[in-house]
Amino acid sequence: MPIDYYINKIATVSSDDKRVATLACSKYCAFDMRSFNSVHSDGFKQICQGHCWNLVIQHSIGECSKINTLVTASAELATHFKRCKLNHLLSIRLKQHCETRWNSVYDILNSIDISFKEIEEILLQRKAYPVYLIKIDWMLLNNVSEILSFFKKASEQLSADQEPTLHLVLPWINKLKIFRQIKADDLAVIKQFKSILLKFINEKTWLTQLHDISTFLHPITKNLSSYSQYEKSNIHKATRRMLKTLNILEENQEIQQIDPIIHTAKPKKKPKKMRKDDYSQEGVMLEFAIASQDDSSENDEDEIERYAKAKLVISNEESVLQWWKKWSIHYPTLSVL
Repeated sequence: MPIDYYINKIATVSSDDKRVATLACSKYCAFDMRSFNSVHSDGFKQICQGHCWNLVIQHSIGECSKINTLVTASAELATHFKRCKLNHLLSIRLKQHCETRWNSVYDILNSIDISFKEIEEILLQRKAYPVYLIKIDWMLLNNVSEILSFFKKASEQLSADQEPTLHLVLPWINKLKIFRQIKADDLAVIKQFKSILLKFINEKTWLTQLHDISTFLHPITKNLSSYSQYEKSNIHKATRRMLKTLNILEENQEIQQIDPIIHTAKPKKKPKKMRKDDYSQEGVMLEFAIASQDDSSENDEDEIERYAKAKLVISNEESVLQWWKKWSIHYPTLSVL
């Protein structure tokens, strides 16, 4: 039933259904700070960054005929194995394609990639090899699966239920754009696919200054090293405006100037050079941060400036909310934000 039916007519909705719908809307809207009005239409599907990147994959595959053919053939192969009850012969059963499920294309390609030799043997025995594998180029399948694995990791981290994820959007965009760089030894179709992906990443990614502020409010990426000094200054100003807007800071009140003695934790050794295949949240954010922090020694700085210049460390075991709770005594207004 369309939503107008329930709006214009008397209908009974159980409390459980209300709770589920409300939680879903609030979580998705909170993750990317989008308006709740967007849930009144198809825009509800757009309010999560993870969904936006799955749209990037769908549109990119649709514009690349060879990869579209590969995905279609892979889906037919998986359906054949399920229909003929052959999955039990494989060490890893083939995943079925589902357009509404995130990372479905990656799941099906990856399952075929892992079991490819077993699939070949089974189809040869059944004399069905030409029918199902003639359109599947294993090398291309392997390459596409590797590319899509980045999007899977990104969407998994961005769809966390218990922690805010807005600060991860910019680091992951940076990570995806780096990996989309075309290499000399890439297959021609992979070069085309990467170019299309980059185009749709730019088109489908929805960014506002809230993403900049949230990135600034994470101790790993607070230096905003990929930004110019002018852009950093604007983000700091936007943070101050948000404090005033939310009544955390009164309109005509300066951020409290205090000079606490902060004993910040120092890393025991220099961070290792980031690996290109580091999918962890910390790895993605460190790659974005290119941590080059400056000492803060001035006493007349406000809280935002002191936070921006302080050397700060967050452990792998800490969530960003736990970290801010611990440091709230030193940054009382920012910790509320």
